[in-house]
Amino acid sequence: MGVISSHEWGTLSISEVVLVVPCYNEAKRWDKSHWHEMTSIPQTSWIFVNDGSTDETQKTLTEIAKNPNSEVVELPINGGKAEAVRQGLLRALQTKDQTQPPRWVGFIDADTSFSPKEIPRFLQIAASLEKTEPAVEAIWAARVALLGRDIQRTAYRHYVGRILATLMNSAVPQLPYDSQAGFKLFKHDSNLIQVLNKPFKTRWLFDVELLQRWQATTGSTMTIWEEPLNYWHHTEGSHVSAANSLQVLKEIAFLYGQRPRKG
Repeated sequence: MGVISSHEWGTLSISEVVLVVPCYNEAKRWDKSHWHEMTSIPQTSWIFVNDGSTDETQKTLTEIAKNPNSEVVELPINGGKAEAVRQGLLRALQTKDQTQPPRWVGFIDADTSFSPKEIPRFLQIAASLEKTEPAVEAIWAARVALLGRDIQRTAYRHYVGRILATLMNSAVPQLPYDSQAGFKLFKHDSNLIQVLNKPFKTRWLFDVELLQRWQATTGSTMTIWEEPLNYWHHTEGSHVSAANSLQVLKEIAFLYGQRPRKG
């Protein structure tokens, strides 16, 4: 579909879901066959956001932009995953032709942690949840090592994740079990545009900050359906490292300070 700058909004092909893929220096680990399979999934459109990469990512994404259901947004400088996701979601939500907007928008990590088979399954879940009461406003993937599932996550990351989740629960009520899985869907909603209008203050925990903003905007918590993945494999270099732990703790403190006051 083409390569555009972050300020050139065009028209996406009509689809059930538009998925944003934040990309930064992905050229060496890019799996062409994986993304060919991903972008061939019916009823999907794709926005690949090149977040100021300094390698050959732009060249790699130019090839994938030739697909009729895919396009690339080029950000001039690296703003981090949070900003890349925000820009991509706004792109999906604010296309010029809104006569038939996508029913769902979302994002998924650029690595190969997620299986392409999960996308159609989540689309089926989204369709089945369309008429539930209360209305489901988002579907978040969860990396839970249930029997019969292929979830490969190191014990260190699992336990660190649970500690961080416990700390974050004090900042955001009803936080999903796995708030940091990199595959999330959101129902097309004008409130979501308002939530995304300003850059996030957090770099690593923007998913949680988004929930806080939603509550501040709508006066209620976002209704989330959390769906366990059938497949997820840890990919080196694609997730929060131990070196970033201090920054993550600072962001938790920030979110705690932003929590709604009682009374």
